[in-house]
Amino acid sequence: MEDATEFHYRVPWRAVSSYPGSHHSIQRGGGFEFRGTAPLYVAGDPRRFDLRASLRDPFGQLLVRVFNQRSIVPVFVLADVSASMSFVGHTCKFDLLIDFASSLAYSAHRVGDPFAFTACDTVIRDELSLPLTRTPVAGTLVWERLRRWAPSGADATALLAGAEQIAGARALVFLVSDYHLPVDLLQGILSRLGPHTVIPVVLVDSAEGRIPGFGITYLYDSETQTRQTVFMRRSLAKRLEKKLLEHREKISRCLADFDLKPLYLTDKFEPDAVTRYFFE
Repeated sequence: MEDATEFHYRVPWRAVSSYPGSHHSIQRGGGFEFRGTAPLYVAGDPRRFDLRASLRDPFGQLLVRVFNQRSIVPVFVLADVSASMSFVGHTCKFDLLIDFASSLAYSAHRVGDPFAFTACDTVIRDELSLPLTRTPVAGTLVWERLRRWAPSGADATALLAGAEQIAGARALVFLVSDYHLPVDLLQGILSRLGPHTVIPVVLVDSAEGRIPGFGITYLYDSETQTRQTVFMRRSLAKRLEKKLLEHREKISRCLADFDLKPLYLTDKFEPDAVTRYFFE
C-alpha cells in the first residue's frame, strides 16, 4: 500500500458510544467539555469538587464538576464495485474508490473510530469486505483486496442488502459509487440508511460525458460489457448527452429529497477537498 493520506471528518450530532474517541458525545466522563455540577454522591469524583457551587447550593450539598468525554463514531463504506466502475477516461473510477477507501480507513484509525467496508455489485462481495474493526491495517487490507479485483458485476443491486446490514448505533456512512444507478434503487438504499448520517461520494470521470459529434464511433456499455458500432450524428450525440444529463438531474433531486449534499471526486482524489466538504 502506498503512503495513506489523512483527511478529517465530523458528524452533526453527539456520539453515544461509551468508548473514548474524538467526537462530541453525550457520555459523562474524563473530557474537557463542562456539563454542569452534580452532588458528590451522584458523580462520585471528589477530585472535581466545586467549592463555590457547593457554598451557593441551598441544600448544602457537596457539588462536583461534571464533564462530557469525547467518543467514537462507527464509520462505514458502502461501495459500488460493479462493472461501470472500471471505466477509464482521464482516470479510473475504481482507482478513485481504492484511494478514497484506504485513506478513510487510515483517517478513522487516526482518531480511534472503528471502520467497516462493504463491497457490492449483484451480490455482497465478502472477499472484498471488512467487518467493523479498529485494526490499524484496515486501510492496507482494503487496498490489497481491491487492487486484485476486476469489476464485472452487471449492476449494484446488492447495495440494498449492504445498507440493511448497517444496523445498531448511529453511524457515519459513505455511499461510494459513480451513481449510474436506477433512481428507485437509490431511494431504497437511502431509506434503509435513514438513521445514519450518509455522505454520497460521487466518482466522476470528466471524459465519460464527452460524446463525439460526428463520425463512426463505438458505444461501450461497461455494465453488460457489450460494444456497438454506430455512426454518430449531431442529433444522436445530443440525445445521448440529454439522457445523461437527465439521469444526473434525477440523482441530484433524489439526494436533495433526503437532504444530502454529494461529495464529488472528479478525476482525482484530493484529501484536502474532502476535509473542506466537512468543515466549510
